[in-house]
Amino acid sequence: IDGYLLGHTAFITSMLVCEKIDEQQQQQQTAITASADGTIRIWDLESMECLSTTEVGRTQDDENNKNNNDDTSDQQQWLIPTCISINHDATVLAVIYDESNQIDFFTICSNKLSSSLSTIKCDAQPLSIQFQNDANILHAVLQSPHYIAFYEVTENAADVKPSETLTKLKQLAIDEKIETPSTIIEKDQRGLPKLRKLNETRGPGGDDKPWERVERIEIAKNREKRAKQKKKRQKLDGTD
Repeated sequence: IDGYLLGHTAFITSMLVCEKIDEQQQQQQTAITASADGTIRIWDLESMECLSTTEVGRTQDDENNKNNNDDTSDQQQWLIPTCISINHDATVLAVIYDESNQIDFFTICSNKLSSSLSTIKCDAQPLSIQFQNDANILHAVLQSPHYIAFYEVTENAADVKPSETLTKLKQLAIDEKIETPSTIIEKDQRGLPKLRKLNETRGPGGDDKPWERVERIEIAKNREKRAKQKKKRQKLDGTD
């Protein structure tokens, strides 16, 4: 293990690695991660430092609660980014979300996401996306019965790209009656993600970062408690 990318406060949903030329005209290897905490982060893989953090997928309700300082920590008020993809020259990032038909496109400049380049509404929820290797064409897998779509990304917008291959693939999926999942995230009975990293809130550890308050601390405490109880029982039984 060369290092850790520490900073997200919830589980990671998507990650990609890319290489590009930095401002000093040197090659730089970076990672881009999306998380259920509602952020996308760009990392320097040499120093393991976070270069930028961008909030994405916020709903209007969440913006209102944020402005009113409402406590909504127990309720999910934002869209969870589930998949990201970067174009061939690492200048545009596409993002899709759980339970949403939209795809957001962001421009990348100086290792930061700029304001949204474009947002498009698909015919159904996108489940996965991938840029074509040599062009600004985004391939999207959609929920049935739409299945798949191609989008051409230009300097100022993204539009549907008609394709004979696309039509044939759709028809094949329809003929085979292929069913796609409604979500790629496992949910509980309330419809909330099952994987949620919660901060420790008791004692002096309440202000610690989540990755510094891991389960092994409680395990160690319980082990020590059991050892003391066992030693006490041995003394009472006269077997020590």
